[in-house]
Amino acid sequence: MSEDKVIQVPTQAAPNPMIVAIKNLTQGTQNLLKHHLELARHEITSDLQELSKDTIGLIAALGMALLGYLLLNMTGILLAAWFAGIKGMALTSGVLALLHLGGGALAARAILTGIKERRYGMTYTGNEIERSKEWVKETTTGQSGPAAL
Repeated sequence: MSEDKVIQVPTQAAPNPMIVAIKNLTQGTQNLLKHHLELARHEITSDLQELSKDTIGLIAALGMALLGYLLLNMTGILLAAWFAGIKGMALTSGVLALLHLGGGALAARAILTGIKERRYGMTYTGNEIERSKEWVKETTTGQSGPAAL
């Protein structure tokens, strides 16, 4: 009964190159997705800041236009007293009203033009995702071209 049993201890074999490649590809894909999400978050934050600045400017310009409109109405009322000796007051109110109306309209138009020209959205993220798609296509088809990521 004293048989010696041989216990085989598994030796550490060299890792399978296919497993290593899959692990590296998975890690690279996770990093790529993480960076895409960080870029998207940054772009959204930046766009919200720009849009809030534009909105505040637009509200200020509309406030100026409203003040100009109110002054124009006041000028109309004061023009009724034109011959009563309030000519200077009516003229001053009219000039102020026109200045506020013109300035508010110009400011609002400039801000709206800037909003129309500025592209909001995740433009850089979209470009990076497209480049990643091209890289995946090149990788899956076996092309070994220079993939600039």
